[in-house]
Amino acid sequence: MSSSDGGGVWEVTPGTFTSTRVGYHKMCQIVAGSATIVEPDGRGFEISTGSLFITPEGWEGTWTVHETLRESWVVIPLLP
Repeated sequence: MSSSDGGGVWEVTPGTFTSTRVGYHKMCQIVAGSATIVEPDGRGFEISTGSLFITPEGWEGTWTVHETLRESWVVIPLLP
């Protein structure tokens, strides 16, 4: 995915991975599944069906997917 992508649907199976946002913000709505996201400072939060959140430019975190996760997402461009 790049900041030129407008949005879409994404799915990932259980496991752990790290994600970063470089050059764009991303808004996500979880359609199915569940995961735990932990940020570098140790703060974490649970996401599951119905969760809606924004990861701002510069954000990073580690995702631990518990049940296959499906999300609808939209890229929010940076202001000029």
